[in-house]
Amino acid sequence: MGAHCTHATPVQEWEPDGTGRLVASRDVLAHVQKQIHDCLWWSGGFQFESGKAQLKESSQSTCASIAEILKRHPAVAVHVVCYTEELPKAQSLAISTGRAGAVISALVQLGCRNLMVPEGKGFVDNHGARVELTPLHIGEAERLASALGVSLSEFPSMFRSDGRSCDACPQQ
Repeated sequence: MGAHCTHATPVQEWEPDGTGRLVASRDVLAHVQKQIHDCLWWSGGFQFESGKAQLKESSQSTCASIAEILKRHPAVAVHVVCYTEELPKAQSLAISTGRAGAVISALVQLGCRNLMVPEGKGFVDNHGARVELTPLHIGEAERLASALGVSLSEFPSMFRSDGRSCDACPQQ
């Protein structure tokens, strides 16, 4: 089911971010958000082993579909937020943080090189365990990572020396 979401035509619109970099426009972010939402809806989302940060084998097609969406939009960063079922606070935070990392690791293994910011929220409401992916501008992701105390040093540089994030980006 997850492969259903990868057939939309990407929107190619860019705008300056105030630092001299070209970033995906708000229209692109909305387009990517819709693709991700549709993919997660139709695939049933990411599934984890109960009480663990390990993705179930059944999530592989969802991971592959999300990776394909993101690879088509290399200038889009992603906030990966995970929630757990009701557990003791420390356990819930550890599991949700581990799950955010597991999703990012799976996407990177599938060739996704987008900037991704993990966040584990633990148990916060009765909507159940879930993973939310929110597309962001690169600068927004950098500020969020700084606020969360997350190091982004392990991620490859998103921008080349010519200021473009990929060959599809317009020249500055």
